Amino acid sequence: MIPEATLGWVAGIFDFQAHVQVRKNPQRAPGSEQVSIYVSTSIPGIPERLCSLTGTAPEEKENHRLRPEWTRRRCTEHCPDAHEHVSADEISMPMVTKWSCTGAAAAIILWNVRRYMTTDHEPWDWAQAQVLSQLRLTGQGSAAILAAAKRLHALGWDLPPVLAGAVPKALPAAG
Repeated sequence: MIPEATLGWVAGIFDFQAHVQVRKNPQRAPGSEQVSIYVSTSIPGIPERLCSLTGTAPEEKENHRLRPEWTRRRCTEHCPDAHEHVSADEISMPMVTKWSCTGAAAAIILWNVRRYMTTDHEPWDWAQAQVLSQLRLTGQGSAAILAAAKRLHALGWDLPPVLAGAVPKALPAAG
């Protein structure tokens, strides 16, 4: 079981920096959407801890150079436009690391942390309901759903009722 303080920490990170993303995936059933949640940050430790809690791997994004129009600063000596003479070649963005979970895994995590969250600016409840309503526990795609549920359950996450009944039955066969 994930400690309540840890669930509160995850909820705080979600309130602060998480987003819901919906993608159209041609490999999915017609009319279904691929819902994911992600945190992309340059703050060290956050994505790594989320990854260790969810059994996922972080995605590191390379530093990229700033565009020239982003480097403008105040110049008060001789220029008509306020800016400093800074070369974009000298400045780069910090390294950004991304954590993400898709589908059933995202719904399981939201199922556990939503009660601790305070923000409503993201469609958290919609994302959770959308994923749970599209779950396929048999047939094509069910193996990935059950594997994600098994992984998160083994890490201490509680499962929503629709998955709690299906995963214990699948655990002996999958092991």
